[in-house]
Amino acid sequence: MSYAIDAVKKFGRPPIVLTFVVARMKYEVLNKSSRDRKLPYLLKYPCSPWAKDCLFVESSTIKPYLKMPLNLFLALSAFFLGQHASLLASPYPSIRSLYKPTAFPYISLASQWLSPTKYIFY
Repeated sequence: MSYAIDAVKKFGRPPIVLTFVVARMKYEVLNKSSRDRKLPYLLKYPCSPWAKDCLFVESSTIKPYLKMPLNLFLALSAFFLGQHASLLASPYPSIRSLYKPTAFPYISLASQWLSPTKYIFY
């Protein structure tokens, strides 16, 4: 709650809290939550006065909406909830495409720097 107070002091308005539920939600929290009207894949939790909105993303709430082409927020949510080791491990092409444009030049450069033979023979 202190983060919310700091946000109000800094930005002059209460924050929007977004939580990705990677384990199970407590029954008490789930019982007080309701579906957001505009974004039905989000659960809304009462949070007044410390935040404008308190939203949860849970695997059961996004599952019906995981249809191609994926909304980028849903793709990112599925990536976080799936706890994938890397972007390339995601089953969703939209998430894997985030990796390709930036990573490959660095991988080849890093492999040159980290080549074990370079350090053994020189």
